[in-house]
Amino acid sequence: MRPAATTLVTALHDADAVRVARRIGSGHRMHVQGDALAAARGIAARRDQLDRVCGPDADHDLVVTLAPEVDVRAVGMLLANAARSETGDDRVLRHVVAVLRADDVAHLLWSDVDDAFVAAERVVALVEYATVVALDRLEPLSGRRRRALVALLHRMAPQAAIVAAPAVRGPLDLPASNGGAARLLASGAGWMRALSSDAGRTDTGRGPQDDLVTMRYRAPRRVRTARMPHVTPDTLPRATSRRC
Repeated sequence: MRPAATTLVTALHDADAVRVARRIGSGHRMHVQGDALAAARGIAARRDQLDRVCGPDADHDLVVTLAPEVDVRAVGMLLANAARSETGDDRVLRHVVAVLRADDVAHLLWSDVDDAFVAAERVVALVEYATVVALDRLEPLSGRRRRALVALLHRMAPQAAIVAAPAVRGPLDLPASNGGAARLLASGAGWMRALSSDAGRTDTGRGPQDDLVTMRYRAPRRVRTARMPHVTPDTLPRATSRRC
């Protein structure tokens, strides 16, 4: 039986994810929370139920909103690995949609906030593993800051389509997909691509060259493990240092 085409929707605020999910969900929807394993199991169980009820030839889809604390990358990888082991095909995710409030992200970038590390990490976790980034509340930003924000998001997630959230009114407003979104979760983040390719100031191919610079540090000599005990903090156990 063909598994349901699944779209994951994530956001920093539940209300944002639910609002977008309602627009793109032409069929079935569900909400999951808790740890990634429990979330993946719940989604897989719902997919199996849809296959049994609707039949293998039915054109059905499932849109899943994830609570903010759920690790979307882990959920996607678990679903893909399970499908690969069962059917040999990991094409189970149509899209991973990240919904962001543009003015909140702009506040992190351009205000004098110097201790918002947790908030910044949450934004990065949403963006880097998305196939679609839907930006809401763009109106407070100037044109220059909008362009800068979009350029940064493209660097963080080169594979993602970045759209204005109000423009997403239905499932047809999302880019076409072959169901292989989960594959991008493993190697699609901008920093991963920077490590595996020539880093530097490059044209993203999405318009005028931006002012962002990607830097990659490569040590000219390999690390001598015998020296590690001499440079690790004294607070670390010596046995741990010798294993490094």
